[in-house]
Amino acid sequence: MATSAGAVELSKVDDTQQFPLGLEHTVEPVMAGIASADLNRGVQVWVYIESAATLVAGSVCGRADGTTTLENISLCPASASPMEVVGVAQHAIASGKYGWILKRGLGEVEADSGGITANTAIVPGDAAGHAGDVAAVTDHAIGYATEAAASGALATCYINCPG
Repeated sequence: MATSAGAVELSKVDDTQQFPLGLEHTVEPVMAGIASADLNRGVQVWVYIESAATLVAGSVCGRADGTTTLENISLCPASASPMEVVGVAQHAIASGKYGWILKRGLGEVEADSGGITANTAIVPGDAAGHAGDVAAVTDHAIGYATEAAASGALATCYINCPG
């Protein structure tokens, strides 16, 4: 996958496509503009997508069934395979717009109806676009919760989305 080395405004939402879909942008913790409190949070990898649904901060995002591109990214279906998850929105992206979502690194994830337990692996939850605790330690996960969150709240998680 191609990666970007230039300056990118990760919270910017575009009306038209500005980068190749699937382009990854790596944010190193020592880059200019990052607050000193964030220097020990590690690397983040963001991916550029086209949204087919209204995404909000914490939305777990997945590709449409049978697709091979990052067009028409939507809320990940309830209880979907973790392999379908391409990232987690960290800001609002309206349907039909283009923007960056977090693929790997520390970020916020919206909890499903069962909430998220601290120090637990997370998977696509029981509601579209949400995440919940894994049922068993043998389940494939999309991240690891560093804190607990009640239903609908955001939890800071280490995200590692394979899709």
